[in-house]
Amino acid sequence: DLKYEVFRYKDPFDAIVPMRLSSNQLITIAIQPLNMTSNNQVIIDRIEIIPITQSVLDETENQNLESEREVVNALFTNEAKDALNIGTTDYDIDQ
Repeated sequence: DLKYEVFRYKDPFDAIVPMRLSSNQLITIAIQPLNMTSNNQVIIDRIEIIPITQSVLDETENQNLESEREVVNALFTNEAKDALNIGTTDYDIDQ
């Protein structure tokens, strides 16, 4: 009863973590689903490992920096900062 439409691509990482392996070195990848109930099922069709070039690392670093910049800017550019007038004092706020 499995249909193609119910499958999806899942990128489990928030950031790319580079690692260097020699040609005869083995690594173990453990997959542990979080927040699964007893009636859930996970079917893994494939795991793709893509070699990372320096340009990919640079672009990923730029994307991470940009998202961090957006979070910081949101702290200082929200509507709350415009709610107070320039001449507002602590006394005015306490009233």
